[in-house]
Amino acid sequence: MNKLLVSLSAMVTLGLVAYWVSVIAAQQAVAVQAPPQRSKIAVFNIAKVLRNYHKANFAGQEIQKKRQEYIVVVNSKRTELADKQKALSTATDPAVRDKIQKEALEIQRKIEDIDREAQKTLSQMSNDTIVRVYADIKGVVEAVAVANGFELVFAYPDASLPTEENTPAVAQLKLQTPAAMPFYHRHMDVTEVVIQTLNAKFPAPQVTAPTDPNVVPVSNPPANPK
Repeated sequence: MNKLLVSLSAMVTLGLVAYWVSVIAAQQAVAVQAPPQRSKIAVFNIAKVLRNYHKANFAGQEIQKKRQEYIVVVNSKRTELADKQKALSTATDPAVRDKIQKEALEIQRKIEDIDREAQKTLSQMSNDTIVRVYADIKGVVEAVAVANGFELVFAYPDASLPTEENTPAVAQLKLQTPAAMPFYHRHMDVTEVVIQTLNAKFPAPQVTAPTDPNVVPVSNPPANPK
């Protein structure tokens, strides 16, 4: 009887050991197979993106091409103006001088007109390009963020080529940048909360601060530090 009890006790003990060994092994297997936690915050080098975004580069080249066209026209008019000024310096007949002066004045006005047109056209092209490129990058960053589960994506300025890393221009760019710029965020912007809390705590005389039903302001904001 005692031998039977000892045998049963040994079997139970071995069974418990085997059970816990299997539990530990399963936990270790799960731990090994579990994917690593990914950060929900990402960053990208805006300078490198702009350098390598072909559509943006093409738009910049088109602006440069248009600027060069204006330069050619203006230089041609300036050559004409220089010729008129040279002819004026040698003319002695009052009627001829008057005619040359009028022609020179007309050329000068034409140059000014072309300059104004160039500034307007090139500014419009530059502004349109900037807005379009920003929209393109912002849309792609948002798509990448959603696809990868990022909740916040910052843009930072840095060297776009390895040879630029230690240049004064890049150093100045990085030193002058106040902070990283958020290009995408999801449920992380508390701007409206801050505005409503400020207006509630420090209301302007006879002004009712607008409220947003979707945003809950802080009921007891901390006092100003002294």
